[in-house]
Amino acid sequence: MDEKRQFSEVLEENEALLKQAFSGDDTFILRRLRTRGGKALFIAYFDGMVDAQVIDLHIVRAVQALSRVESLEALLESTVSTEQAKIEHDPGKAFLSMEAGDTILCADDFAGAL
Repeated sequence: MDEKRQFSEVLEENEALLKQAFSGDDTFILRRLRTRGGKALFIAYFDGMVDAQVIDLHIVRAVQALSRVESLEALLESTVSTEQAKIEHDPGKAFLSMEAGDTILCADDFAGAL
């Protein structure tokens, strides 16, 4: 992966980046979401490395309940309840986190991932 590559503000570009990086991996899951206010997002993780019920309860439902998302920082504060969560702009580092069992979340209009 190009070390200078960064996440895009265009959600579809970030989605394509992940799908390309993990093509052929049947455990790779990418779920598109929308906030109550209409903001498009996705979460990505590897099946079997995370607890899907925890993701549904603590990330998906929290995201879908949001009426407005002004920044990645605001999204982090309103959805993720772990101190280990952080904003990542480097896709390579985010991919390594996923391979270690983390879930990432990307939102349209924001160049980065949680």
